[in-house]
Amino acid sequence: MSLEATLKSTTPGSSVGLEDRAPFRWGMWFLLLFVLVIVGRFHEAVPAIGPLRLGLVSGGFALLSWMLAPGSLHDKIPFAIPQVRYVGILFGLAIATIPVGVWPGNSLDYLTQVYWKVVVLFLLVLFWSRTVKDMRCVVWACCLGVIGLVVSALLTGRGGEIRFDADSKTYGSNELALVLVMVLPLLLYLLSTSRLLAKLLLSGMVLVCLYGIMLTRSRGGLLALSVVGALILWRSTLTRMSKVMIALAVLLVFGVLADDAYWDRIKTIWAPQSEYDRTAGARTPVWQTGLTIMATQPWGVGINGFGIAEGLSHGGTGIWWAPHNSFLQIGVELGVGGLIVFLLVIVRALGDLRHIQTKAKETPAPNPLAPLGTALEASLLGFVVAGFFLSQAYSALLYVVLALSAASTRVARSAIPASS
Repeated sequence: MSLEATLKSTTPGSSVGLEDRAPFRWGMWFLLLFVLVIVGRFHEAVPAIGPLRLGLVSGGFALLSWMLAPGSLHDKIPFAIPQVRYVGILFGLAIATIPVGVWPGNSLDYLTQVYWKVVVLFLLVLFWSRTVKDMRCVVWACCLGVIGLVVSALLTGRGGEIRFDADSKTYGSNELALVLVMVLPLLLYLLSTSRLLAKLLLSGMVLVCLYGIMLTRSRGGLLALSVVGALILWRSTLTRMSKVMIALAVLLVFGVLADDAYWDRIKTIWAPQSEYDRTAGARTPVWQTGLTIMATQPWGVGINGFGIAEGLSHGGTGIWWAPHNSFLQIGVELGVGGLIVFLLVIVRALGDLRHIQTKAKETPAPNPLAPLGTALEASLLGFVVAGFFLSQAYSALLYVVLALSAASTRVARSAIPASS
């Protein structure tokens, strides 16, 4: 059996296509709308649709479809997959640390209003992503949502005057840069595997993505973009001409459209000019405080409790700082154990994605999972770099990428017996 036939297999628990699970295939459409809302935040670009509660509606129907879909609980929450176990442990730690947290009520609110949705999103993406086609649909939803938010802000002039944040209530300038950097390799994956009309649309989306990153004036975003760009040029399956065009697009945006104010800010990475810049926006003392809290309270201060614990560390006076580091955020809030598990889930995902790409080189036939694996790896590394400077440990896009990496591995393994 060919690889394409294998990827369309309807073997239960392996690569079951959504189109084969009528009438529950509507679950995918609800999931895609849920992704648009929780990742892309596109409803923030159109305030008039806010009262429709699209996130609650789409997420509720997607969850209901997941519950009613055929299959056992093991199929729907496959703990045999390491990433699922790790995410489950993180969720368990988020619950377990509430009673010992610095503000149990605040942690409970964050868990019930935000984090559980991210975990549910992870499980839904993993469940419905049974073929390469399914995963492409999820990638499209992520890209359309984020780029749509940016385009709307640019067209309406609601993007801010100094640092671009797309007028989002969820993403600040730095957070938007992180999301755009993570989306860029996914856009390029779609660009390399789509037909002409889609390529034209995606080419414009890539330019918008790069332009948005530049407008945020995020130093961490530029560092992450450099890493992601190098990985794309080095290991991507894009043609040489495509890579040249990408390089020219980067040169256009950052060499021509970027103004002096942008480069003055970027220069502070290497040549600090103020106390703010010397401490990376107070990050250095905040990180030191965070490490102290983690050492004295290794069991954790409760999810979303870093800012409170940091404020209490200096008697509640002055500014109560956010962690400005996703890894420190997890370590302080969910404890040392949470930090270890968080590192494990990222390392495992990166290892699985590299394995997919390595195995693809050993087979003569083109493997549609290889370019997807490269894109997901670049996206995840983008998070690692930019996330080192931002408090995004519970990022919805991160959990989508982790779910897609696990789904890719599942599809790849289901193809092995049939192709041998």
